[in-house]
Amino acid sequence: MKKAVSFITNQYFNERLDFRTQIFNTLALLWIAVGIVSAVFGAVSHAVTITIVIDMLTAVMALVLLCVANRTGKFRACFLIMLVVLFFILFPILFFIRGGYLGGMPSFFVFAVVFTIIMLEWRKRLLVTTFLIIFYLGCFLIAYFYPETVTAFATVEDAVLDVIGRCVIASITLAVVIHQHLIIYDRKMKQLEQLDRGRAELFSNISHEMKTPLTVISTYAQLLKNKLELLPEAQDAVEDSLLITSEANQLGLIVSQALEFSRTTEGTLIQEIKPCHIGEIITESISSHFSGASGGNNYNRIDLKIDEGLPPILADAARVRQVVVNLVSNAVRHTKGGIITISASLREKSVVLSVTDNGEGIPEEEIPMIFERWYTGAGNVGSGLGLYICKQIVEAHNGKITTQSELGKGTCFTVFLPIA
Repeated sequence: MKKAVSFITNQYFNERLDFRTQIFNTLALLWIAVGIVSAVFGAVSHAVTITIVIDMLTAVMALVLLCVANRTGKFRACFLIMLVVLFFILFPILFFIRGGYLGGMPSFFVFAVVFTIIMLEWRKRLLVTTFLIIFYLGCFLIAYFYPETVTAFATVEDAVLDVIGRCVIASITLAVVIHQHLIIYDRKMKQLEQLDRGRAELFSNISHEMKTPLTVISTYAQLLKNKLELLPEAQDAVEDSLLITSEANQLGLIVSQALEFSRTTEGTLIQEIKPCHIGEIITESISSHFSGASGGNNYNRIDLKIDEGLPPILADAARVRQVVVNLVSNAVRHTKGGIITISASLREKSVVLSVTDNGEGIPEEEIPMIFERWYTGAGNVGSGLGLYICKQIVEAHNGKITTQSELGKGTCFTVFLPIA
């Protein structure tokens, strides 16, 4: 017995098999058993010979399709054959020769609809289940208005026995299918979680390795700029050193985003909560990351509009600083020679941070997706983590982040953070 169970598990429910392949195998194996049990049950309940023959043919058909599907790999075609023959032909025949709606076949109709929902993709699912429901309703109406088309049971006891038996068979079969569905779903979810953890660990390791050389590049580029500024004939080289510093900072931001992403998966995103002032966080962020952003025709101008007397927020200052840097970096990347306005004000019980630019803007169809992980948008560069991390940080502080944008006119990101 153990060898048989082990063989069936390895052959038909192997983890390497596709989700719907395993569900098809479940249906086929169950219907082999159901066909045999129904035939025996029909014999006990004095069913007509044709009913017993149909039940046995059902078991044989399920066995043949199971073997063909596993030998050829054509599971979808075999399922469609089973769906048509079993759900659209054999079930209606059994319905009319086993008492119509007074027998147990309506429970099989319910099983057919539920299993089709589980098995098919959503477009085919909608089409086939709708047709199934209409088709079965038609069978009920024919049986009601033309009772002569239905073969009645010999006795009331046979009818009750048929209803109970087929309801039990359908319920057990459906329960097994759903149970198998949940097992496969849980297995896939665990695999996805392992992949996610592996990706986060890889990001974390790479980011740690890149952080030190990036800091060295940025520091020496800044030192080089300071020395070149003393030489009047080296102004072009000063511009080049600024470009090196800017690109190193941009790469450093991507590294920081990767580290923040690993923290979101590890549950260590927020580490030190204490009262802090949003104005100081904004000023520090701009001076450390965007000190060269203003000036000249090729640069954006950054304007600060921070209201005086803002109450402190209860937050992890390092994480809020990351939000400011990410939002301003996005604005700088998508604005060429424009104005980026960073404002902070009080609104009811929240401090409101806004980053507004007059750059490219975001297409309307992309706005609902910009806070999703790995989403970069059409033609955009970057890790696809910046806005996702911003949303995670803000929501971890019991705040919220919103965006308004118009293509070609600019974008405004607004962050609401509760006051301390």
